Parts: sequence; C-alpha cells; structure tokens
Amino acid sequence: MHLLTSYNIESFLIRDPIYGFIEVPKIFKEIIDHKLFQRLRWISQLPLEQLVYPSAQHSRFEHSLGVMHLSIISAISLINNSWDAFEVAFPKDKNFKDLTDEEQKRNFILAAGLAGLLHDIGHAPFSHTLEEACKYSKINYKYDHEEVGYLLSEFLMTNSTMIDKIFVQKCLSVLNKKLKILNKELTPITMIIRKLIDGPIDVDKGDYIIRDSYHCGTTYGVYDIQRLWRSIVINPNDYTIGVNKKGALEAWTLRFQRFKMYKNVYKHHTRNITDSMLVDIIANSINSLKGKSSKRNDLIPIWNSLEELKEDKNITRFIFWTDNSMLKVISLDNNSINHRIESFLKRDIYKRGFELDLSSYPGALSLAQVNSNNELHISLMELKGKLKKDNNLYFDFLIERDVVAPVFEKEVQLEIKVLDSENSFIPLANYLHISVPQEYEEQIKPSSIFKLYVFIKKGNLDNLDLIKSEITALLETYNHIS
Repeated sequence: MHLLTSYNIESFLIRDPIYGFIEVPKIFKEIIDHKLFQRLRWISQLPLEQLVYPSAQHSRFEHSLGVMHLSIISAISLINNSWDAFEVAFPKDKNFKDLTDEEQKRNFILAAGLAGLLHDIGHAPFSHTLEEACKYSKINYKYDHEEVGYLLSEFLMTNSTMIDKIFVQKCLSVLNKKLKILNKELTPITMIIRKLIDGPIDVDKGDYIIRDSYHCGTTYGVYDIQRLWRSIVINPNDYTIGVNKKGALEAWTLRFQRFKMYKNVYKHHTRNITDSMLVDIIANSINSLKGKSSKRNDLIPIWNSLEELKEDKNITRFIFWTDNSMLKVISLDNNSINHRIESFLKRDIYKRGFELDLSSYPGALSLAQVNSNNELHISLMELKGKLKKDNNLYFDFLIERDVVAPVFEKEVQLEIKVLDSENSFIPLANYLHISVPQEYEEQIKPSSIFKLYVFIKKGNLDNLDLIKSEITALLETYNHIS
C-alpha cells in the first residue's frame, strides 16, 4: 500500500473514488493545507457540465490530488523502465548531478508529484471559460492560469519549510512556462517532468478523462490506469514520454477516450451554449469596468509580480475568488446584465443555430489561432450588438477548438512513440497498424481544429439565415487582409 516507503518518502493515504487510495508524501501536507490550495475545493472541475450531467460536482482539488498520484506512479515507472536514460540525464542537471542514485530517484519522484499537485492552482472561477471571455472584451487583458499558477507556486514555496529542497527548485522550473523547451535552461529532467504533466500522453489527461467520466455517470473516459502508467518509458532521443509494447493499446485508448469525452461531454451542445452565455456575461462585465482598475481587480485579480501577490489583501481577494462569488460580484456591479445571469442560473438558454469550420476562412482562422489576439472576437461582438440594435436579433457565439478523430491526429500518427521488440521507437499508429497511407498524409492534423458555434434566441430562429449571412460576410472580409 505504501509504495513510497521504498524511496525513503513518508506518506499518508487519502480515499479516492478512482484509485481507491491516493498516497500523499507527508512533506506535501503543508502545501495541501495552505488556504491557496484549499481554495481549489470551491473551483469546479466541470462548472458548466453540471447543467447537462447533474452529478458533475467535483472540484479542481480532487483532480489535483489525482494528477499528483499519477505523477508519482509514473515517475516510479519511468525510473524502473528507463534507468539507462536517467543515467545520462541526471548528470546534465545541476540539481541532480552530485546526488546518489537513491537521492536522485527520491527527488525526481517528489518533483514530479509536486508539479502534478500544483499544476492547476492558478485556475480562475469557471476555469477556461473565463480565460476565453477575456478575448471577447475590449479591454486588453489576458488571464493565464499557468502564469498565475507559477506565481502562486513560487509564493507557496518561498513561504514553506521546503524552499531549499532540490525537488522544489525542479518543480518550479517545470511550472515556469516562460522557460521554453528549446532553451538551454531546460534540462532533460525538467523536460521529462513537463512532458509527463502536459504532453501527448500525460497524467493531467490521465486523471481528468476518467474522473470527469465517473462524475458524469458515463463510461466514455474509462481506460486501464495501471496498464498505461506502469508501461511508460523515456525516449532518450528527445526525452519525450513513450510507452512499451504493453502500454501501446492503452496509449491509443487514452487518446480515443479523450475524443469521446470531448464529443459527448466537454463539447456537448448545451455546454457550448452555456459557455457562450457565460462568456458574454463576463466579457460585458469586463467592458463595463473600463477605467476602473480597482473594481476590475475585484472581478479578476491582477498581479504583475510576486511582490504584489505577497500583499495580504491580494491573497485574501484570490482565495475568495470562486465560481459563486464571481457571479455575485458581477450582479452587484452591473445590473444591466442581471437578466442574463438569472437566465443562466435557471438554465433558460439559447438554441443551437449553426457551426462553421474556420479552416474555410483562413484569415479568421489565423486570428483565432493566436492566443493573445482578440480582434476576431471583438468584431463578432460588435456585429452581435449591431444586429441587436438594428434588427432586434439576438445570438451568442463561441470560437472553440474541436478535437480531431485520433486516427488522424499528428500526435498519434507521428509523435507518440512505442518501444518495439527491436528496441526502436516507432509511431503509435505504425505499431497498431492504423497509420495513414502516404497518399492520405495531408489528412494528418494537429490534435484540434477551430470552429465557430452560433446560438440563437428562441424567438429569432426564423431569422437564422440572415444572421448566418452577416457572420459569414464578416469572416470572409478577413480572407482579403494580408
């Protein structure tokens, strides 16, 4: 039961519906007990899916514990399955090179576990929906949960008894996304842990797919947890995470179950409709606070440095910044959109209108693909206001990534590698004999594509064609902009 004892790591157990028990290193307890981490109990993992699947009431707190658990299991598997790669990688890392083998293993496991534990600590209320809403506002502001999460993690570590620990420094380098993979600052060990947390087959997906499926009451996300995470290996050519022969089918299953979850849960049409509605509420709230920076900080806490975060008032503001409190702040500060909040809360929503694949509009697509660019979103918001004013027509919209069938994914066809019988790393698709024939190679795509979803107020469905023609005309204008 206590797997970590073998690595000189004291631990305690927490019950979990997915894994039975999660083994937690005792040294992490002060982080888990901190009010900044405890806040995750009040941040829903699936804040809008519960309007479709009522039992989806779990939080980012248990997801973070789950990712920590898989990170530790996976780190141990990598040590056992790919020790030769570590013997090359550890000497290249200043944090690890002078340690004994036992100390290297212990610190690697703890660094991976801590990175998994903290990977979501910066999430905002309504998570990715709020980040998307910032693109729809006219105020130039971007909320990035990874950047905020790194600041919070740095603050937590600085104020903990663990600050001088080797695994803490390694964890921070993993979470600091400003250190890019191609930089010399990123050592092989940092690259391995980062890919383990966020890569083609990673422990973040590994937990949320099966956990979300469980709480929604579906079987879409089920895969063999033990088979996959005990079969992962390191590809010494580029320090990416691959699988051995025993894990190949489960690596494919993870990608396929992710596809099923996106189609049936994460991108369920009702979820998209409520997403678009909430985006409209938040974006208009941000716009209404233009020039009122103190008020905007109540809506979306903003820090530019670790020094700002250290102020007690900013910490307090953040720990009370949760799903329910944010809607309350919006309703108090902006009475003009209270009717939309009320409609949202009682599930009085728009109807499906139509969807457009932005690959048909290259100019608009290029704007959608740039995270920091909100020009397309603002133009559509302005068109939305114009049709409301001139024609009394109401619609919501959402520009979203849609997943590609995994057999056509670039990651499956080219990037996820299997260690075969000849000790060579070959693409997962080749190993499973689902590779795309050469004449169809143009069908290989990134793991996601962009779509524009449009939703119409019930009384405006007869005007669907007019709304569609106005939107497509707007999208086509971007095809002529160089």
